[in-house]
Amino acid sequence: MKVSRTVLRGERDSNVSDLPGGMGNEGLRHFMVIEEAHRLLKNVNIERTTEMMGNPKGKAVEVFCNILAEMRSLGQGVAVVEQIPSKISPDVIKNSNTKIVHRLVSKDDQSLLAGSLSIDDYDALYLNRLKTGHALCYKEGMGRPVECAVLNDVDSHAISDGRIKKLMATLTPDTLQGYQAYQIDAWLGKAGKELVIKLFNSLVTTQSNDPDKLIVAAKEELKKLLVLEDVPYRINDSLFSDYFTLQVMVLLNKGIYCRKNPIPGNLKTMLLNVVNKPNEKSKKQLVDALSSLWKPVSAKGFIEDVIESLSVRYLYQKRSEANLTEIRSVVSSFLLLEDEDTTNKISLKVQIKMEDTYA
Repeated sequence: MKVSRTVLRGERDSNVSDLPGGMGNEGLRHFMVIEEAHRLLKNVNIERTTEMMGNPKGKAVEVFCNILAEMRSLGQGVAVVEQIPSKISPDVIKNSNTKIVHRLVSKDDQSLLAGSLSIDDYDALYLNRLKTGHALCYKEGMGRPVECAVLNDVDSHAISDGRIKKLMATLTPDTLQGYQAYQIDAWLGKAGKELVIKLFNSLVTTQSNDPDKLIVAAKEELKKLLVLEDVPYRINDSLFSDYFTLQVMVLLNKGIYCRKNPIPGNLKTMLLNVVNKPNEKSKKQLVDALSSLWKPVSAKGFIEDVIESLSVRYLYQKRSEANLTEIRSVVSSFLLLEDEDTTNKISLKVQIKMEDTYA
């Protein structure tokens, strides 16, 4: 029963490549190493011995050989490792592109691989004289194989369990976000990211809005998104701060908010403080840390420049000579709660750029 299940599962997997679309354009996605390959891909007769008796072992080997031949189109790479080549199915040798052959002392093994290495039986005798760590390497397109030396430097790159424990001991529970934050990120996607960006922009730029007011508004908006997307989580202070911090740290590491200056080591703590204890002190500490990240521009000036650039880009794409009212609407869409002073300041800059463009 175990053999038949294996065969059926193999036939199912081998037919995946026939599905429309496939995955052939995504390159190598996974790499598998089959050690002691004769245990799975044994050189056995795949035909029936008699008309009345089946050959489950031969059928299983045939199916696995077919899988190896077809799975490359699915982004699956395979390395077949065997000390005695004559023990494995000839189809495996035929369907493999790259050959790496270490010392072989048996004449039949040498002759078996001679054709695959593009050498004759006489040259194949050299396989018996290869030194430890040396191999003949051959792949499609090569006229002759080349002898390569495999460097045995594994020990120099090895990392002991003790060293790993020492490194892990320096990490605290606050180093990474909880899995729920990542799940919410996957469920909400772009909508959740846009909400965090608006909150982040408002925290840094606005003067009139109290930080606590911004956090409360953001939590309410996030609750609405969770309901709309049917996410099975109830938002609380801990989960909200975790999700907000995750999104901001990703934001600062790539894209328009990213700069070459190193991120302050305590930035995550400051992000958590401004969410869990929203007041002017925690906000100022965050703004000061961001100013050091975005220097020589201040944090407020940097965010204003970002909003200005995004607004101009949006209006260009729309291809309209926008009036000040429309510009204000676009600028305020990048803020969680509209701040009149900030909106007016950025809108005037955008208007000047638009007028210069269409002048």
